[in-house]
Amino acid sequence: MANKNLLIKILPFLDNLEKAEVFIKDPGLKISKDHFMQILNEAGLVEMDLLNKDFDPISSEAIDIVSGKEDNKVVEVLRKGYKFEDKIIRVAQVKVSKLLKV
Repeated sequence: MANKNLLIKILPFLDNLEKAEVFIKDPGLKISKDHFMQILNEAGLVEMDLLNKDFDPISSEAIDIVSGKEDNKVVEVLRKGYKFEDKIIRVAQVKVSKLLKV
């Protein structure tokens, strides 16, 4: 239980590292973030792979709906979702496609 609570508290820091990596092209930052992620993975944190998958309201929250070629597909992950011990500890925030009717 302590590991789960600690992981939940660390996730916003991980989000900030990933955002910084987008704007700051520093190899040291990437190495540090990758090492931190490896430690979290070894502790049992698992990132949910949702991009281009069917939208699942249990594992993700639809923040936006956009027009697309396929219906009900995750087209962008705005905030990653994670599992610990096969249980969701944070749902992802995603953009979902809605089929264009021509």
